Amino acid sequence: MAKETRTPMTTDREKVVGVRLSDKEHEQIKAAADLAGLKVSQYLRMVGLKQSSKDLA
Repeated sequence: MAKETRTPMTTDREKVVGVRLSDKEHEQIKAAADLAGLKVSQYLRMVGLKQSSKDLA
């Protein structure tokens, strides 16, 4: 069987950006995510989408 050589296409939503945070920043983001009932990654994605829509306006 031939090896798959195509690179799967990714959407903007699937792209992951690594971010370095201090412990204090992480605690603040985690607290906000917990308050919203989300995981940290979901919260950061939501905030990022809101910010990008503000930039477009």
